[in-house]
Formats: sequence, structure tokens, C-alpha cells
Amino acid sequence: MADNTRLVLIAVDDCQHSERAFEWYLNHVHREENSLIVLNCHGNLDPPSSLLHSAAYSEEWKQTLQAHEEKKDRVIEKYKHKCEEKKLKAKIKVELGKPGETICKIAEQENVTAIVMGGRALSKLRRTLLGGVSDYVIKHTQIPVIFVPGLH
Repeated sequence: MADNTRLVLIAVDDCQHSERAFEWYLNHVHREENSLIVLNCHGNLDPPSSLLHSAAYSEEWKQTLQAHEEKKDRVIEKYKHKCEEKKLKAKIKVELGKPGETICKIAEQENVTAIVMGGRALSKLRRTLLGGVSDYVIKHTQIPVIFVPGLH
């Protein structure tokens, strides 16, 4: 990669905070020579213990898994379309795992220049108590993180 080229990882999911962060990056930071990794990561879906011994388990769990897959596919298609529409050099990635850990791992593997992510606008106290994916990433990576807070 040339010295003026940046590889930026943008973490996305199905919430408006991700979309806001994506748009903020494009409007304030993006340069034509930049490349993007648009990363959607999601945790393992484990069936609730209440369903494990239920006759409805099979059908109900299939519906849950199908809904999860459809949601993931919608997210991927949305960002794929946005990237194509704006003619961005982008790679769309889907990873399974804990979001914070996965974002850090992929960012390091891909040797990205920066990580962009959005989140809810929580008070400092609530953020301290609740933690969150963005807090995890900020604390566990040496890569600069651009955090775009949600609206109050």
C-alpha cells in the first residue's frame, strides 16, 4: 500500500449507530485512495435452555436462526450497495465471534490504519457500568479508533 493510502475497518451491524458512523466517516475522513473493510460480526446463537427439551424446539429454533441469517444478509446487502453506489474500494467481511474481540482480531490481521465504529450515546456512568463493544475495542487495540456516538 502506498504511504498515502489507508485501510480503514468500519464495524457495522443492523443499528442506526453503524449507519451514522459509516456516513460520518465518508463525509469527514474518507479519501478516494482509501480502502475499506466493512465488517459485520455476530456471536454464536445458542438455543435457550428452555427450548432444549421442548417439542417446539426444532421449529422455533429454525425460525430464530433463519431470522438471524436474514438480518445479517440485509446488513451485508445494505453496505455492499452503499459501497458500490459511492464507488468505494471495499471488502465486505462477515465474522462469527464476540464483536469486540473479532473487530480487534480482524483489524490486526488486516493491518488496518484505523477502526471506525458507532454506538449509543450513553452517559459516562452508564458506559462504565455497561461496557460495550466500542469500549472493548478502544481498550484492547493499539490501532486508532474513531468512535461516532449516537444522538442523545
